[in-house]
Amino acid sequence: MKPRNLLLVAWVFWFSILAVGASAQTALPDFRDAAGWLEQGYLHYEQGDYATAFDDFDQAVALSPELAEAYVGRGRSTQSLGDYENAIEDYTLALEFDSKYAEAYSHRMLAYAVLGNLDAAMADIETLLKLRPDSAEAHYRRGELHMLLGDPQAAIGDFNRAIAAFPSSRFPPRRRLAAAGQWRKALVSICRRCPLSLACCPL
Repeated sequence: MKPRNLLLVAWVFWFSILAVGASAQTALPDFRDAAGWLEQGYLHYEQGDYATAFDDFDQAVALSPELAEAYVGRGRSTQSLGDYENAIEDYTLALEFDSKYAEAYSHRMLAYAVLGNLDAAMADIETLLKLRPDSAEAHYRRGELHMLLGDPQAAIGDFNRAIAAFPSSRFPPRRRLAAAGQWRKALVSICRRCPLSLACCPL
């Protein structure tokens, strides 16, 4: 290859590297505001790096102390690390700034349930259903809580609503199957309490 052509190839290669570097720089989040840290936090959370995600969301909180989304992100990271008490505190802070933040109620409900505070979990799921009455996921979760509280009859009603809501919701198929399985367990529980012959049981 002639020297002139070699020089041309070298220039093209060099500028392609510069172009890639420039595009990579523009793709980076802007860490001067909370939105950049939120974006980075979600990325680390999806990668399973919950400790780093916590730090990212913590930076977002520092930059924007009234941003409910940052508290929920930090709470989810904390919860994924097994610290449910502090996760609840973050969800509660988020709700102080946005009392209609459905995701905060949903995640706090799960944290309460893990800690065994079923009454508080039920209160959160009831509020969530007021905000999202057609949520299949919320009905499914409330059905699970009814089962834990020993009320299979109420659980069946919620599992039925969860299954019925499936066509018009983002309720995953596996959740639909789980709801159907829980429905069956709830019905068995009712039949076992029945003073009549089990011959009437549809199972």
